[in-house]
Amino acid sequence: MDESAITCRISELLLVLNSHHSLSDLASDALTVVPELFSLLTDENVVNQQEKVDAIMELSDLLPNICPPKELIIALLDQADSFKDYVKFKALLSPIQKSIQLLPLKSRFFSLDLAADNLYEHLASEPLPEDETELVETLALGTGKSADNLSQTVLDFLKFLEPFVNDLSGFNKQSTGMPNNSKKHVRNLTVSFIKVLNRPLGYLNLSAAEPKTLCYLCAECCMISISQLQSNFIKMIEESLEHNETVARIVKQRKLLEEKQILSGRSEDLDDFEGSKSCLEELVPEIGLGVIAYLIFSQNLQFSSFPQVYTSYYIFSICRRFIVLLLKSSHSQLVHKGLQLCSSSLEKFPVKSFDCQELDCDEMKELIKSLMHVVISTKVKELNVLAVTTFQKFLKLYDVDGRIIFLKFVSETFHQSNVQAYIVTLVKNEMADCMEQHGENSDEAAIFLKKFFSQFFDTKLLIEKNVLDDGDKILATLNLLRFLVIRDRHDCNVTGIWNYIQAIQENYMKTLRANLKVMRSVIQEKIQRLKTGGLAASGQNSEFAMDVKIKDQILDDLTPEQQKDALQSTCNNIDLIESVLIRVEQLIDEEKSLGLPQ
Repeated sequence: MDESAITCRISELLLVLNSHHSLSDLASDALTVVPELFSLLTDENVVNQQEKVDAIMELSDLLPNICPPKELIIALLDQADSFKDYVKFKALLSPIQKSIQLLPLKSRFFSLDLAADNLYEHLASEPLPEDETELVETLALGTGKSADNLSQTVLDFLKFLEPFVNDLSGFNKQSTGMPNNSKKHVRNLTVSFIKVLNRPLGYLNLSAAEPKTLCYLCAECCMISISQLQSNFIKMIEESLEHNETVARIVKQRKLLEEKQILSGRSEDLDDFEGSKSCLEELVPEIGLGVIAYLIFSQNLQFSSFPQVYTSYYIFSICRRFIVLLLKSSHSQLVHKGLQLCSSSLEKFPVKSFDCQELDCDEMKELIKSLMHVVISTKVKELNVLAVTTFQKFLKLYDVDGRIIFLKFVSETFHQSNVQAYIVTLVKNEMADCMEQHGENSDEAAIFLKKFFSQFFDTKLLIEKNVLDDGDKILATLNLLRFLVIRDRHDCNVTGIWNYIQAIQENYMKTLRANLKVMRSVIQEKIQRLKTGGLAASGQNSEFAMDVKIKDQILDDLTPEQQKDALQSTCNNIDLIESVLIRVEQLIDEEKSLGLPQ
């Protein structure tokens, strides 16, 4: 449209809006007129007067043609501070973008930094799709009304930034014509994309699929833009982490100086303090950096443009902190990204490529702890399966000594019975693999048993702890013993299990049998009292209520029907443990009858 057509159209739109302002009012006093126009974008008008809404949207897009760009940007950003809905957000994007592009090159990107921060606040305040994590099979697919609406808002924001990416990436490739502080503006624009990946995109499913979801397209757009601004993703990540550490250190130093001033009673201006400007700079969101690592190394987004000069271990050392950060998140989508990033990073290494010295690294220990926490805590089946698979993949990367230290560390860190049972099962699997590979010459299997024997067959712990509280571990231990008695006959004794059999029978099995007998007696008495109505009354028989807890809940707190079900379940657990115990005793006796020295 030429200038006369634009002015004519603006006048027509003002008539549609019944505005008392003229074209000259808009051109000379945007700070007054713009807020009045945008005040018409009410919920009522959006629903009932679409013609007015369309007129405001069109008018706002034409404003940069007649208004001074600086004044219009200020007026529009004032509106950005108060917008609550997508309609107003979308109405602001185009006129702000056009106004910034009309500014001289020297001041253009300062206005962009300010506008991008203000507009991003709308994205950050948008509600995320509900995170359904209570006993569900799979994660949300990244589609649906809530996810699509949020992704569309993100896409509009990314389109707003697009021309400035082209400008700054073009300056990066030129040796002349580059505006002052261009590196700072490149960094600020890069951080804008990292913030979008941090929230909201990090909380959406960004897995590659066909057809591509809208949220995946947004992530793809972010990665393409970052690759235009930054030639090396790893270098960009390292510089961002270094920047965060610098800012954190300066903030800490400044705080200490302020505290010293208070104690000394002096008051000095700290604006001249070294690095005071740095401490005012924004931290780069590390979850956003983690999402970038996930998209590159798990989803292969922009992987082709990634410099192939880094070793797999170096990349893993960079990703490790992001994996831990994502796994520690309470949101299932972030946890999923952490698991995927961990799994894809570990796939680069052959089996037994790590030695036990790797476990001296605190970050490696933190990764193992975070991974095991997901294994035992997640209620999403898809996450649980992926976490277990990744955990086992991680274990296999170590040599024998490393795997023993690995499992010992987990066992000493997590004392829950189900974790202890899982460790027993993993040790059993390790011993089975050793015997499968080396047959009668399996020294490694004997090493595993020797290292874990006192922990698995701990009679003292068996006495101190409630049999039912430790039921998972006890069953796993008995299953390990049954496996070894069947698989490793006494005349072979590859694992050395028959050197321990007598001690196991006289101490562990004898104590367990006695504990089960006592526990059965207690439970049967409780069942009998329940039948007579003596146990169910609240506040009565508290001495019995304290003897047995069902899943950490005192029996007296349950209803009579719940008490009955709980007690019956307890009886079933005792029967199960006892049946396995009896079977193991039979197997040992059968083997002894074949000639094992008594």
